[in-house]
Amino acid sequence: MLEVLKGQKQKVDDVQGKIVTLSQQFSSDHDKLVNGKDSAAKAVQLAEADQLAIENKIAELAIEKNYNSVICGHIHQPEKRVITTDKGSVNYLNSGDWVEHLTALEYRDNDWHLYKHSE
Repeated sequence: MLEVLKGQKQKVDDVQGKIVTLSQQFSSDHDKLVNGKDSAAKAVQLAEADQLAIENKIAELAIEKNYNSVICGHIHQPEKRVITTDKGSVNYLNSGDWVEHLTALEYRDNDWHLYKHSE
């Protein structure tokens, strides 16, 4: 029993160490941006690359589960596209937001549509 507890504590310590490392890296990157040591354009490029990586990972998981579509939000970038990997393809949908883009997703006629409100 004692060995099991020691193993569990080591796993917790490993995770805590990784969290601290990520936090330090984030702080360092943030300080560079705030203090002007890195360009805002580079920050945008990094954010876009991270977003693309997240979208691709979501698509891979959806394809593995044989889903037809995956719907995301949070980033507020309205989009409807097909993501294809070597294992298949999936419809990627992001509803955008109602405040900035005036967009929403609608399911009609057996298909998803990106709705954009005209002012």
